Formats: sequence, structure tokens, C-alpha cells
Amino acid sequence: MWLGTGNVVQGRFRPAVFRARAGGVNEPPARPSKPRVEVERCGSAWLITPHGEHDISTQALLRGQLDRVREAGGPIVVDLSRARFIDSTIIGALVLAWQQGGGDFALVAPTNYEGTRLVELIGIGSVIPVHPTRSAAIASLGG
Repeated sequence: MWLGTGNVVQGRFRPAVFRARAGGVNEPPARPSKPRVEVERCGSAWLITPHGEHDISTQALLRGQLDRVREAGGPIVVDLSRARFIDSTIIGALVLAWQQGGGDFALVAPTNYEGTRLVELIGIGSVIPVHPTRSAAIASLGG
């Protein structure tokens, strides 16, 4: 453990604590990256990948990208493996996109993904096809 410069809080010095990372390099903990939604074309399918934490504050961003690719046409795959957190508003946006998309829609939720538990708990797999990999999801849609 390495102690950084610290802060003075209510007249007391509180050292900042940094943890050693792999390889022995001492650095401050990584700050969460700003949530973003990546869109790319994979064959005939659109691949949408939310990165970071997504909740009601980023729902409009995801819905906007889903609407844009739906208007462009083609199957849609949403890869949840890069999202560190999703809440019910994001699930709602995915279900709405699936309903509007006419069935050319699939999710990627790997077995080691934290959010797979939420996907399983709400039973979204009984409505939207859920696959463990991008390639499986794209292949299932003929892409």
C-alpha cells in the first residue's frame, strides 16, 4: 500500500490511500470512465456496446443510439459485457427497442458478467434472445 498526499479534513490529516496494481506499480485507483455507447457495424448487424455505468441518467443516450440504428435498418445486437452497471430503465429501453425492432434484436450477456444476474432475475431471456458471446448473437440474427 502506498500513501498519497492526503487531505486535511476538520483539522485532521487524512492520507489518500492508493493500492498497488499488478506489476507493482503504485497508482491512484482508476476513476470510472464516463458512460458511453459505442456503435459499430458487424456484417449486416449493428453492434451497440454500452461502456461504464448506465442508469436513468444515460437512458436517453442509449435510446438515441438504438433509434438511430433501427432507422438505418438491420439486426441489432446489444453487448452488455462492457457495462459495469445497468438498472431497470436500461432494461426498459432494451425491451422497447426489441418491441419496435420486429424481432431482429439480441443481447450479449456473458456468464462471467455482473449484469447477467439482473438479466436472469427479470427473465428477459424469455422475451429477448440472450447469448454469451457477440459472435453467437450476430450469427443468431443471420449476420
